Amino acid sequence: MEQPCTICNAGMKSPLVQVATPTVVKKILRFKQENPGMFAWEIRDQLLSQRICDPNTIPSVSSVNRILRNGGMWTDDMTSNVI
Repeated sequence: MEQPCTICNAGMKSPLVQVATPTVVKKILRFKQENPGMFAWEIRDQLLSQRICDPNTIPSVSSVNRILRNGGMWTDDMTSNVI
């Protein structure tokens, strides 16, 4: 049985969970603070366009929403590195 992955890029699968760095978390929170109406996909676009993340390290929309919901606080599921 194949392991689920969190990042599937160009057919390459990674069984590791990508964890947003503290810098990325701060940027996500800052984007939302500066523009409360910004959607998670727009935040991802900003992370890419400002070269804070590259396409291989960009957090998913779900991850961005989780960071916003948790206010950037680390949880056990965010610090684990294997599913």
